Amino acid sequence: MPIIEYLKTLSPSGVELEFLSLASFDFSKDRQLENPNELLLRMLNVLHGAVKSNKDCDFVQALLNNFLQNHHDLIVNDEKLSELLSNVKAYTGRQFEEVEGLISGNVCMTEYFAGLNAF
Repeated sequence: MPIIEYLKTLSPSGVELEFLSLASFDFSKDRQLENPNELLLRMLNVLHGAVKSNKDCDFVQALLNNFLQNHHDLIVNDEKLSELLSNVKAYTGRQFEEVEGLISGNVCMTEYFAGLNAF
């Protein structure tokens, strides 16, 4: 994803500045968007796609954290943003459960084989 690759090149403060600039404060008629939160919706879609790609998970989680810290007030008041964020949350929850299951299986196998070596 080109946007995620671009964000990787920025410093943490640069990423935050990019996210802050997504809030639409331009009220001129020639550049007005249908939805004032359209840019936030597009960025959340990018983050959702990045989560689904299963690449750079830690970085994407850090981006989500920064995005939510900067725009939580707008997300709560926008139905489309809230719905998309619920989808992101559900997907990351399923991913977490999958990873948790793999870790539990590995712990069980390690304990089992460690117990066999004790005899």
